[in-house]
Formats: sequence, C-alpha cells, structure tokens
Amino acid sequence: MRVTRANTVLVVVTLLCLGVGMWAYPKMPDRVPTHWNFRGEVDGYSSRSFAVFFFPALTLAMYALVLYLPHLDPRKASYKQFEGVYHLIMTAIIMFMNGIYLIVIMAGLGYVLNVGVLVRLAVSLMFVVIGDQLGRVKPNWFVGIKTPWTLSDEENWRRTHRFGAKTMVLGGVLSLVTLPFSGPVAAVLYFVLIMGGVLAPALYSYVLFRKSHNPGGAA
Repeated sequence: MRVTRANTVLVVVTLLCLGVGMWAYPKMPDRVPTHWNFRGEVDGYSSRSFAVFFFPALTLAMYALVLYLPHLDPRKASYKQFEGVYHLIMTAIIMFMNGIYLIVIMAGLGYVLNVGVLVRLAVSLMFVVIGDQLGRVKPNWFVGIKTPWTLSDEENWRRTHRFGAKTMVLGGVLSLVTLPFSGPVAAVLYFVLIMGGVLAPALYSYVLFRKSHNPGGAA
C-alpha cells in the first residue's frame, strides 16, 4: 500500500499525541491507571514510562503493519479497488488507539473521567464508521469478514459483506443506548450488540454456503 498524505497525517497525529504524553510525563505519578472495568473503575496500573511510550509505539507499529500487509496478500491487486476504504478503516483504528492513549494520559494527570463510557462510545463509533464502508471491501486475506466460505466464493464474500455492513452499523448505533447505564445487564447487552454485528455476518456466510450447495435450495 502506497504512503499518501492521509497516511502521513496519521503519523503526525500519533507523534503529537506522544508529545502530549511527554509533556505530561513529569507531572504524572510513578504508577498510572491503564485499565478500567465496564463500570469505569480502575482495575489495572502501569508505570508512567510504559503508559507514555508504549502505546504510541504500538500505534506506530500497527500503522506500519497495516501499510505493509497488502504487499503480503496473494490478492494484493484487489486492494486497488478499495484503497480509499482501506485507508478509512486504518484511520478509524489508529484514531481509536490515539484516543485511548489520551484518556490514559488525562487519567494519569488526575482528571476524573468516565472511562467506561468513553471507551464504549469510541468502539461504537468505530463500528459505525467501519461498518458503513464494509460492503465496499473486495476479496482479500487480511481485511473484512474472513470465513472459509467468503474466502472461497466471491459471491458469498460480496453478499456477506453487504449484510455485515448493516449489522455492524446497527450494532454500533444500538450499543449507544447502553452508554448511560452500568452494571452486568448493560455490559452483557453492549457485548451482545457489538459482537452480534460481527458474528451475524459470519453465520450468514455459512448459511449462504449451505444454500448454494443444497440442490433443493436457492443461493
């Protein structure tokens, strides 16, 4: 995948976030919260060095990997057909990671945040953004709903991804309803809505496969 101005902007944004972290570093305690449960309660801590430097390094490493993956794909020629979508998906993921990083930095500085709500909001919005474009992803080995049935049949891939675009957007939008609530019921509902957006199209791809291989059924 070629490096574009949009890709460069992602690197610049990540480095700016790192700059914020380095500015905050001397103001942070030796150990800072880096993990929260569904209710937004801190249940994990890391050193401030880990918090400030590991996450941007991980983000940049993921960025480099995502840029390089198309070159490893036997179907790399198909990426040209959805290059814009691929960049949009990459942008959504990288910006999500940068957002989580800034939440960690703010928490380390002592700001009181409802992290559970913020993270769920970010995940829901990312699902909506990615789902909105999922139907335009062409067959490949790294991006999309990869089941044995989508990878072996282009028509199955096309129909599954169009269906998956709807379920991901629907799951992301409906999960927003759970944001004002906490507790096990809200957690289970959120998990079901988000995971359903991914698992439903995977099941759908199998249903399509069964229909296409059933002499009495219609694809």
